[in-house]
Amino acid sequence: MKARQITWLAGLVEGEGHIGRRAHRIRLAIGMTDQDVVERAAQLMAGRLYGPITKNRAKPLYFTMVFGRSAVGWLMTLYSELGARRQAEVRAILLDWRNRARRKPNWNRLQARTNASAVMAARGFGS
Repeated sequence: MKARQITWLAGLVEGEGHIGRRAHRIRLAIGMTDQDVVERAAQLMAGRLYGPITKNRAKPLYFTMVFGRSAVGWLMTLYSELGARRQAEVRAILLDWRNRARRKPNWNRLQARTNASAVMAARGFGS
């Protein structure tokens, strides 16, 4: 990908983008009424084009989005081209994402520990 494509995409994210979380996954979305522009952004990000959404709208809305690791990669790629407010937003979201990943319990290990504790207690080994 060329530097000017990254700069173009950063400008689009700055003006028309949304950076946030949906459930526990990071999301980078771009929405606007210009279908050709959103199609180009979707191709660059390897995202999907959604729309048109016409309900209660004068003009149809098109949007594209990427989630999870793909969104994280794009946010890190675009970071230096974004304005100060968006950079702060990206830093906060990525820091929260990193901290959540560290806290996420391993349910299989937790289940195994719980089962082992129950078996040991049933056999008189305490808790």
